[in-house]
Amino acid sequence: MRQLLTALALASALAIPLSARAHDAYSDAESNPLKIASYPVAAAGFALEWVFTRPIHFLVSQPGLQRVFNYKPEYNAFDAPDPYVGSPTGPRGAVEPGGQVLMPSGPPD
Repeated sequence: MRQLLTALALASALAIPLSARAHDAYSDAESNPLKIASYPVAAAGFALEWVFTRPIHFLVSQPGLQRVFNYKPEYNAFDAPDPYVGSPTGPRGAVEPGGQVLMPSGPPD
């Protein structure tokens, strides 16, 4: 009985590595020293954001403290400005010389 259990344990220990697979294909770019160094930097940045900056944002975005910290919830410096979408015969009349009008694109007819 002891030999049977030993044989089963040995067989299962040898079978485990056969079922292990990587979750994606390996690329030589993964061995770049800068890429390897970026992993702890990214983890530190993630931790810094969640431990430091998000609690600060929570504090300054409280309705009673918004004026104290000059917080404006509608302002986002990273948003791209919306382009002017109009037509040449819109409410402003004709387009200025050299002006650009962006027309919304729809599905092809």
